[in-house]
Amino acid sequence: MRNKADLLKHGNIFYYDYVFKWQLELGRKDGEKPRPVCVLTVLKSANGLTHVGLLAVSATPPKADQVAIELPQIECRRGGLKEWKGGWIIVSEYNYDIVERSYSLDVNQDPIGRFSKQFMQRLADEALPLFRQGSARIDRTKA
Repeated sequence: MRNKADLLKHGNIFYYDYVFKWQLELGRKDGEKPRPVCVLTVLKSANGLTHVGLLAVSATPPKADQVAIELPQIECRRGGLKEWKGGWIIVSEYNYDIVERSYSLDVNQDPIGRFSKQFMQRLADEALPLFRQGSARIDRTKA
C-alpha cells in the first residue's frame, strides 16, 4: 500500500466521490461521480486517524447559494486540469472525511496535480471564515 502522505498534501488535486450540500439536502449520501477535489486541511488526531477537508473543483459555474473562487488558467495547468478552459473552487462547503475509514477515498491513486502555495493561501483566506460559521461541513464519515 502506498503512503497516504503522497496523496494528502495541502493543495494536491485528486478524484473523490464528493457530495455537494444540495445533494445531501436531497437525501443523497454519494456524489454523482468522482470529481477533482483539492486538499485544504489534513490533521492527524491523537488516535492516529487522518482527518481531511476537501474542496470541490468544478468546470461548472457555482450555484447561487455557493461561494466560489474562479480558477486561473495557470492553476488549472498546475492542478492537472490542462484540458479545462476554466473552473471554480467551491469554498462555501467542504467534505470532511477520515482517511482510514473512508469508502470514498482511494489513497492508492496519484495526485493529478497541485495548486500553488499562493493560490492555496487565497482559498484558505476565503474558506476558513465561512467554515467557522458551521454550516459548511459535509460529514462523509457516516456514509
